[in-house]
Amino acid sequence: MMLLPVFVIHWNAPDWCQETVTAFRSSVGVDVSITVIDNGSTRLPSLSNDVVIDRRYANIGYSGAANHAIELATAQSVPFFAVASHDVTVSPDCLEAMIRVASTDPSVGIVGPNFGQDTVVDGWVSGSLMLLRTACVRDVGMFDTIFGSYCEEVDYCHRASARGWQLAIAKEAIATTHGSRHPAQARLLMDANFTLLAAKEGDWRRVFRRIGGMAKRCITDPGGGWQWSLLLSMRQLARLIFRGIFVVRRRAS
Repeated sequence: MMLLPVFVIHWNAPDWCQETVTAFRSSVGVDVSITVIDNGSTRLPSLSNDVVIDRRYANIGYSGAANHAIELATAQSVPFFAVASHDVTVSPDCLEAMIRVASTDPSVGIVGPNFGQDTVVDGWVSGSLMLLRTACVRDVGMFDTIFGSYCEEVDYCHRASARGWQLAIAKEAIATTHGSRHPAQARLLMDANFTLLAAKEGDWRRVFRRIGGMAKRCITDPGGGWQWSLLLSMRQLARLIFRGIFVVRRRAS
Protein backbone atom coordinates (compact mmCIF):
# COMPACT_ATOMS: atom_id res chain seq x y z
CA MET A 1 0.00 0.00 0.00
CA MET A 2 1.40 3.38 -1.02
CA LEU A 3 2.41 5.87 1.66
CA LEU A 4 0.86 9.26 0.97
CA PRO A 5 1.82 12.29 3.06
CA VAL A 6 -1.15 14.66 3.39
CA PHE A 7 -0.58 18.24 4.53
CA VAL A 8 -3.62 20.12 5.82
CA ILE A 9 -3.27 23.91 5.95
CA HIS A 10 -5.13 25.35 8.93
CA TRP A 11 -5.97 28.78 10.26
CA ASN A 12 -8.48 29.37 13.06
CA ALA A 13 -11.07 26.80 11.98
CA PRO A 14 -10.46 23.95 14.45
CA ASP A 15 -13.87 22.34 13.99
CA TRP A 16 -13.50 22.22 10.22
CA CYS A 17 -9.93 20.97 10.52
CA GLN A 18 -11.03 18.13 12.77
CA GLU A 19 -13.62 17.08 10.17
CA THR A 20 -11.00 17.25 7.44
CA VAL A 21 -8.46 15.17 9.35
CA THR A 22 -11.11 12.61 10.34
CA ALA A 23 -12.08 12.20 6.69
CA PHE A 24 -8.47 11.71 5.58
CA ARG A 25 -7.84 9.22 8.39
CA SER A 26 -10.76 7.16 7.04
CA SER A 27 -9.09 6.79 3.63
CA VAL A 28 -8.92 3.31 2.13
CA GLY A 29 -6.41 1.84 -0.29
CA VAL A 30 -3.61 4.20 0.76
CA ASP A 31 -1.44 4.57 3.86
CA VAL A 32 -1.99 8.19 4.90
CA SER A 33 0.32 10.22 7.14
CA ILE A 34 -1.21 13.54 8.12
CA THR A 35 0.54 16.77 9.05
CA VAL A 36 -1.47 19.86 9.94
CA ILE A 37 0.46 23.01 9.09
CA ASP A 38 -0.98 25.68 11.35
CA ASN A 39 -0.66 29.29 10.22
CA GLY A 40 -0.33 30.94 13.63
CA SER A 41 -3.86 30.16 14.80
CA THR A 42 -5.19 31.27 18.16
CA ARG A 43 -7.36 28.13 18.24
CA LEU A 44 -5.91 24.71 17.50
CA PRO A 45 -7.89 21.59 16.59
CA SER A 46 -7.99 18.64 18.97
CA LEU A 47 -6.42 15.77 17.03
CA SER A 48 -5.26 12.22 17.67
CA ASN A 49 -1.63 11.52 18.52
CA ASP A 50 -0.85 10.10 15.08
CA VAL A 51 -1.44 13.52 13.48
CA VAL A 52 1.50 15.93 13.51
CA ILE A 53 0.78 19.61 14.14
CA ASP A 54 3.51 21.77 12.61
CA ARG A 55 3.00 25.28 13.98
CA ARG A 56 4.04 28.34 12.04
CA TYR A 57 4.01 31.34 14.34
CA ALA A 58 2.50 33.74 11.81
CA ASN A 59 -0.11 33.53 9.07
CA ILE A 60 2.07 32.86 6.04
CA GLY A 61 -0.94 32.27 3.79
CA TYR A 62 -1.80 29.19 1.81
CA SER A 63 1.19 29.68 -0.48
CA GLY A 64 3.69 29.91 2.37
CA ALA A 65 2.25 26.88 4.14
CA ALA A 66 2.15 24.92 0.89
CA ASN A 67 5.83 25.70 0.35
CA HIS A 68 6.57 24.35 3.81
CA ALA A 69 4.63 21.22 2.84
CA ILE A 70 6.77 20.93 -0.29
CA GLU A 71 9.93 21.15 1.80
CA LEU A 72 8.70 18.40 4.12
CA ALA A 73 7.42 16.17 1.31
CA THR A 74 10.42 16.39 -0.98
CA ALA A 75 12.66 15.35 1.90
CA GLN A 76 10.87 11.98 1.79
CA SER A 77 11.13 9.31 -0.88
CA VAL A 78 7.50 9.43 -2.00
CA PRO A 79 6.16 9.73 -5.57
CA PHE A 80 3.14 11.80 -4.55
CA PHE A 81 1.85 13.97 -1.73
CA ALA A 82 -1.32 15.95 -1.12
CA VAL A 83 -1.91 19.51 0.05
CA ALA A 84 -5.36 20.39 1.37
CA SER A 85 -7.19 23.26 3.02
CA HIS A 86 -8.80 22.87 6.43
CA ASP A 87 -12.34 22.95 5.01
CA VAL A 88 -12.29 19.95 2.67
CA THR A 89 -14.05 16.64 3.28
CA VAL A 90 -13.29 13.58 1.18
CA SER A 91 -14.89 10.23 0.53
CA PRO A 92 -12.94 7.20 1.85
CA ASP A 93 -11.73 6.23 -1.64
CA CYS A 94 -10.98 9.80 -2.78
CA LEU A 95 -7.21 9.72 -2.38
CA GLU A 96 -6.93 6.24 -3.84
CA ALA A 97 -8.87 7.37 -6.93
CA MET A 98 -6.63 10.43 -7.33
CA ILE A 99 -3.48 8.31 -7.12
CA ARG A 100 -4.93 5.87 -9.64
CA VAL A 101 -5.46 8.69 -12.16
CA ALA A 102 -1.97 10.10 -11.57
CA SER A 103 -0.39 6.66 -11.94
CA THR A 104 -1.85 6.05 -15.40
CA ASP A 105 0.35 8.68 -17.04
CA PRO A 106 3.76 9.90 -15.80
CA SER A 107 3.14 13.30 -17.42
CA VAL A 108 0.23 13.99 -15.03
CA GLY A 109 1.73 16.30 -12.43
CA ILE A 110 -1.32 17.56 -10.54
CA VAL A 111 -4.63 15.84 -9.82
CA GLY A 112 -7.72 17.30 -8.18
CA PRO A 113 -10.83 15.57 -6.85
CA ASN A 114 -14.35 15.88 -8.18
CA PHE A 115 -15.90 18.95 -6.51
CA GLY A 116 -18.92 18.69 -8.79
CA GLN A 117 -16.96 19.00 -12.01
CA ASP A 118 -15.13 16.05 -13.51
CA THR A 119 -12.81 17.89 -15.89
CA VAL A 120 -10.16 20.57 -15.54
CA VAL A 121 -11.70 24.01 -16.10
CA ASP A 122 -9.72 27.12 -17.07
CA GLY A 123 -6.40 25.32 -16.74
CA TRP A 124 -6.20 24.87 -12.98
CA VAL A 125 -7.04 22.51 -10.13
CA SER A 126 -8.49 23.76 -6.84
CA GLY A 127 -6.04 24.25 -3.99
CA SER A 128 -8.65 22.86 -1.61
CA LEU A 129 -7.11 19.48 -2.44
CA MET A 130 -4.22 18.86 -4.80
CA LEU A 131 -2.36 15.62 -5.36
CA LEU A 132 1.13 16.65 -6.45
CA ARG A 133 3.66 14.45 -8.19
CA THR A 134 7.00 14.99 -6.48
CA ALA A 135 8.84 15.05 -9.82
CA CYS A 136 6.52 17.81 -11.01
CA VAL A 137 7.14 19.88 -7.89
CA ARG A 138 10.90 19.48 -8.23
CA ASP A 139 10.59 20.78 -11.78
CA VAL A 140 8.10 23.62 -11.22
CA GLY A 141 9.37 24.80 -7.84
CA MET A 142 7.55 26.59 -5.05
CA PHE A 143 4.24 28.42 -4.89
CA ASP A 144 4.60 32.16 -5.42
CA THR A 145 4.15 33.77 -2.01
CA ILE A 146 3.24 37.13 -3.53
CA PHE A 147 -0.30 35.75 -3.77
CA GLY A 148 -0.57 34.88 -0.09
CA SER A 149 -3.92 33.08 -0.20
CA TYR A 150 -6.24 32.68 -3.19
CA CYS A 151 -5.21 32.25 -6.82
CA GLU A 152 -1.81 30.81 -5.87
CA GLU A 153 -2.90 27.39 -7.13
CA VAL A 154 -4.02 28.89 -10.44
CA ASP A 155 -0.57 30.39 -10.91
CA TYR A 156 1.07 27.11 -9.92
CA CYS A 157 -1.05 25.05 -12.32
CA HIS A 158 -0.38 27.47 -15.17
CA ARG A 159 3.36 27.24 -14.49
CA ALA A 160 3.20 23.44 -14.39
CA SER A 161 1.30 23.34 -17.69
CA ALA A 162 3.85 25.67 -19.26
CA ARG A 163 6.54 23.12 -18.39
CA GLY A 164 4.62 20.29 -20.04
CA TRP A 165 2.89 18.73 -17.03
CA GLN A 166 -0.68 17.56 -17.39
CA LEU A 167 -3.53 18.41 -15.01
CA ALA A 168 -6.34 15.99 -14.28
CA ILE A 169 -9.53 15.56 -12.27
CA ALA A 170 -10.24 12.16 -10.75
CA LYS A 171 -13.94 11.71 -11.54
CA GLU A 172 -14.47 9.07 -8.86
CA ALA A 173 -12.71 11.10 -6.15
CA ILE A 174 -15.63 12.83 -4.45
CA ALA A 175 -14.87 15.82 -2.21
CA THR A 176 -16.71 18.82 -0.79
CA THR A 177 -15.68 22.06 0.91
CA HIS A 178 -17.23 24.42 3.43
CA GLY A 179 -15.82 27.46 1.65
CA SER A 180 -14.39 30.49 3.41
CA ARG A 181 -15.32 31.56 6.95
CA HIS A 182 -14.77 35.14 5.77
CA PRO A 183 -16.40 35.35 2.30
CA ALA A 184 -16.16 39.13 1.98
CA GLN A 185 -12.43 39.08 2.70
CA ALA A 186 -12.01 36.11 0.37
CA ARG A 187 -13.67 38.03 -2.47
CA LEU A 188 -11.32 40.98 -1.96
CA LEU A 189 -8.27 38.73 -2.10
CA MET A 190 -9.53 36.83 -5.12
CA ASP A 191 -10.28 40.03 -7.03
CA ALA A 192 -6.82 41.40 -6.29
CA ASN A 193 -4.94 38.19 -6.95
CA PHE A 194 -6.64 37.36 -10.24
CA THR A 195 -5.64 40.86 -11.36
CA LEU A 196 -2.12 40.16 -10.11
CA LEU A 197 -2.04 36.86 -12.01
CA ALA A 198 -3.03 38.57 -15.24
CA ALA A 199 -0.18 41.05 -14.76
CA LYS A 200 2.32 38.34 -13.88
CA GLU A 201 1.41 36.48 -17.06
CA GLY A 202 1.73 39.68 -19.11
CA ASP A 203 -1.95 39.95 -20.04
CA TRP A 204 -2.25 43.69 -19.46
CA ARG A 205 -5.48 43.95 -21.45
CA ARG A 206 -7.09 41.66 -18.86
CA VAL A 207 -5.50 43.70 -16.05
CA PHE A 208 -6.99 46.96 -17.33
CA ARG A 209 -10.33 45.30 -17.98
CA ARG A 210 -10.50 43.99 -14.41
CA ILE A 211 -9.44 47.31 -12.90
CA GLY A 212 -11.92 49.17 -15.07
CA GLY A 213 -14.68 46.80 -13.98
CA MET A 214 -13.85 47.39 -10.31
CA ALA A 215 -13.79 51.15 -10.80
CA LYS A 216 -17.18 51.03 -12.49
CA ARG A 217 -18.64 48.97 -9.64
CA CYS A 218 -17.29 51.48 -7.13
CA ILE A 219 -19.74 53.94 -8.73
CA THR A 220 -22.69 51.66 -9.43
CA ASP A 221 -22.44 49.68 -6.17
CA PRO A 222 -20.77 52.02 -3.65
CA GLY A 223 -21.66 49.80 -0.70
CA GLY A 224 -20.27 46.63 -2.24
CA GLY A 225 -16.70 47.10 -1.02
CA TRP A 226 -15.31 47.34 -4.55
CA GLN A 227 -13.09 50.25 -3.57
CA TRP A 228 -11.18 47.86 -1.32
CA SER A 229 -10.84 45.36 -4.16
CA LEU A 230 -9.46 48.14 -6.34
CA LEU A 231 -7.01 49.36 -3.69
CA LEU A 232 -5.83 45.84 -2.91
CA SER A 233 -5.38 45.13 -6.61
CA MET A 234 -3.24 48.24 -6.99
CA ARG A 235 -1.16 47.23 -4.00
CA GLN A 236 -0.55 43.77 -5.42
CA LEU A 237 0.43 45.24 -8.79
CA ALA A 238 2.84 47.61 -7.07
CA ARG A 239 4.40 44.66 -5.22
CA LEU A 240 4.85 42.80 -8.50
CA ILE A 241 6.45 45.81 -10.19
CA PHE A 242 8.74 46.42 -7.22
CA ARG A 243 9.77 42.77 -7.19
CA GLY A 244 10.62 42.97 -10.88
CA ILE A 245 12.72 46.10 -10.37
CA PHE A 246 14.49 44.50 -7.41
CA VAL A 247 15.30 41.34 -9.40
CA VAL A 248 16.68 43.37 -12.32
CA ARG A 249 18.86 45.45 -10.00
CA ARG A 250 20.09 42.40 -8.13
CA ARG A 251 21.07 40.69 -11.40
CA ALA A 252 22.87 43.83 -12.54
CA SER A 253 24.90 44.15 -9.36
